[in-house]
Amino acid sequence: EEVAKEFGIPVQFQRFWLWAKRQNHTYRPNRPLTHAEETQTVGQLREVSNKVHNAELKLFLEVEKGMDLCPIAPPDKTKDDILLFFKLYDPEKEELRYVGRLFVKCTGKPSEILTRLNEMAGYDHEEDIVLYEVGLYCFL
Repeated sequence: EEVAKEFGIPVQFQRFWLWAKRQNHTYRPNRPLTHAEETQTVGQLREVSNKVHNAELKLFLEVEKGMDLCPIAPPDKTKDDILLFFKLYDPEKEELRYVGRLFVKCTGKPSEILTRLNEMAGYDHEEDIVLYEVGLYCFL
């Protein structure tokens, strides 16, 4: 409710994720809060997080926007889905920009999302692209 007041995003359009520390010392959103966790206070969540991660409570707020850029309900997520973030590197401009995020199946193959990635980057759907994983992001 505090986030709704501060940012104008109604509660039903918010999905909070817990972060996980990876072996390479980066962090990534690991999993959405469960329904039971959503009913806890921030203090209770922080205590659980401190016991598991020995760190402060860090949450990622997922907000999905519709065509009119107004918040909509987040897409359904199964236990087999992972959340990936994508950035595009333009070597001519030596520029890196965020292009979006996708839920993908953890058993999926990159070739299955190439058309969607080209669309996110503003490329023709058959454009050849190269993917790299770097920390929390995948680069196009």
